[in-house]
Amino acid sequence: MADWDQIYQNEGPVQTKPSEQIIALVPLFQKEGVRRILDHGCGTGRHTKYLACQGFYVVGTDYSETALLYARELTSGMNNVELVQSGMDSIPYAARYFDATVSNHTIQHSAKEQRDGAFQEIERTLRPKGLLF
Repeated sequence: MADWDQIYQNEGPVQTKPSEQIIALVPLFQKEGVRRILDHGCGTGRHTKYLACQGFYVVGTDYSETALLYARELTSGMNNVELVQSGMDSIPYAARYFDATVSNHTIQHSAKEQRDGAFQEIERTLRPKGLLF
């Protein structure tokens, strides 16, 4: 598995623009009344910022403190963003807190046990009939 903290230390933000898939989700999120989104494995914050700019309250989590430093800089002054260091299998929020979760190119970077824990945590923190991408 890649050591993403080391990659961010060596290369800085390796991805800076939101993916087309995340951009395409916004109308669905708006239609479904999504307010709070978990950006699970947010990296340097490209999707966190984009979604926050669309009016959502976004919590970005990542295990890499280096990535979160970049994300904090990118989202500085935004009052609808929280950034939290945590492993993908440990989401420090209450059950059913999020209306939607995006985990873009994140979970596959882990071993089976951690993937299983990540899916359990996503399920625990996602409201009933919440959306997962």
